Amino acid sequence: MTTRQYTCAVTAAGAVAGALVSYLFFTERGREMRDRLLPMLDELEQELGAVRTRVARTLHAANTSWQVVHDVFARGQEPSAHAPGPF
Repeated sequence: MTTRQYTCAVTAAGAVAGALVSYLFFTERGREMRDRLLPMLDELEQELGAVRTRVARTLHAANTSWQVVHDVFARGQEPSAHAPGPF
């Protein structure tokens, strides 16, 4: 993409974003649309927070599992006492 094409694309994107913001904040129908979108955005935020928590828990479990594998195979030791059992 040439500099000219990039400049045109960014300018067009800015114009579209400006038109959308103007519609949402300066028209009655835009206000109605915002009123409908806000509860959906709140719900999306809650769902993303739940996903973030699940990912953090999964990463913790994976790290603990790798530590057990490392203890058993890399050092030739029994799993450490802090590691959970197989079930």
